[in-house]
Amino acid sequence: MYAPALFVIPYASDAGYAIDSYIRMFFRAASRLNDGDQMRVHFSFRSAASGPPTVLPAGFSNIVQFD
Repeated sequence: MYAPALFVIPYASDAGYAIDSYIRMFFRAASRLNDGDQMRVHFSFRSAASGPPTVLPAGFSNIVQFD
């Protein structure tokens, strides 16, 4: 059985630096645990105004913003 994964990142989606490495690692791990189903992986950022991080696949849209 697979389960959706939600990663809450307390920074803006364009924070960069070491955060990008963690986002890439979380995405890969969650995708593999869900048998490659990227639609079960979700990210939440303090601000997503600049769009998704560049380390996520092109067209990845499972991103929400929190206040």
